[in-house]
Amino acid sequence: MASSDRHRLATQMQGKDRDLLAAFLLDNGTGVGLNPFPSTTAGAARQNCAGLAFEYPILGVQSAGLTCLLKALTALPPATRLTRRILRSASHTCIVLMREDGACVGAYLYAKAGVPLPVFACPTTGSTPRKSRGRQSTARRQLTAQQLDLFVDVA
Repeated sequence: MASSDRHRLATQMQGKDRDLLAAFLLDNGTGVGLNPFPSTTAGAARQNCAGLAFEYPILGVQSAGLTCLLKALTALPPATRLTRRILRSASHTCIVLMREDGACVGAYLYAKAGVPLPVFACPTTGSTPRKSRGRQSTARRQLTAQQLDLFVDVA
């Protein structure tokens, strides 16, 4: 898979984990993995992903994008033909599912058991997280409560 293909896939990522998935696809340490079974259907992929969504937490495997991919697969007819692409780094794997026309259905990234997901320096899709006023006021309230606890009479 050429660098331009990886970039095209990265720009097609959707969902809440899109920045992480795109950064992984574009990372220099990510390469194409062995793919003995590239063809699948939406129904088979949905069944596989549903099983993984159940098993991963039990096995201590961290993942990203699996929930969004399941939603996308549910919207497709079960007989829809898909192509699976596998991208790997030393301890992480990303599975990308694509329609026959080349459009990305979705992807999920997972780590080996007990290994955290990768952290990348900056978001790749240009989105920047906004600070919520609600979170700031909650944090400020907690800090104030901790400061007031210093003056509680323990007698």
